Amino acid sequence: MKFGGRVVPLFLIKGEVVRGYHKDRVLALVNEY
Repeated sequence: MKFGGRVVPLFLIKGEVVRGYHKDRVLALVNEY
């Protein structure tokens, strides 16, 4: 998969998505308080 003209391994992209997802979940939980 190409991203920004560079070849990026799919597992790295998945890792970023998972990390961003968890960060959004934490922020959502914090915002509830």
